[in-house]
Amino acid sequence: MGGANIVVTQKDTVFNFSDIIKKFSSPDAAKKDTSSSSWEIALNSIDIRNTHIIYKDLEIGSRWEVTHLALHVPSIYFSNKSSDIGLALNFANGGSLGIKAQYNMQTSNYNLAINLKGFDVSGVLPYLQQSLNVSVLQGILSTRLNIKGETNHVMNFVANGNVVLSNLSLRDRSRKNIVSAQSIMASVSKID
Repeated sequence: MGGANIVVTQKDTVFNFSDIIKKFSSPDAAKKDTSSSSWEIALNSIDIRNTHIIYKDLEIGSRWEVTHLALHVPSIYFSNKSSDIGLALNFANGGSLGIKAQYNMQTSNYNLAINLKGFDVSGVLPYLQQSLNVSVLQGILSTRLNIKGETNHVMNFVANGNVVLSNLSLRDRSRKNIVSAQSIMASVSKID
């Protein structure tokens, strides 16, 4: 069975689905319920497979394509239990991303395991061109990172792992080399 094919476009702050969200938004949705509740909500065994997503930023001309997206959620709890989420996807230009996440809504603690393999960084070029006079960006990024922290204090985290950038080439508008390297590796024993 095939998965969903999704195309998301953005121009400035408007997405191609913004009108749908606006239509179904309630004016009262912004009001917060401050009363306490004894309700617990748990969502179990969520699986999304073989989904294809294209994202286009029409303002700067970037395009990201994801194939074979798979999302596996054994359980999400909106209480004091830990939620587990697994995400796997392939990039159309090559490379893959795997994320395993645990999150506890009550304590705001999270634990992420990120495994990025063979990611083609050329898609970042339109974003760099907004502030730099560059014409070419090439390279392959791979990383394995483990990050633990809490969402209430975003800068309060501990990370370890490694990052490798291979075949890096960054050139200016006249195609002159700014930076190039066969391989750049950083081993992160602990960032706190």
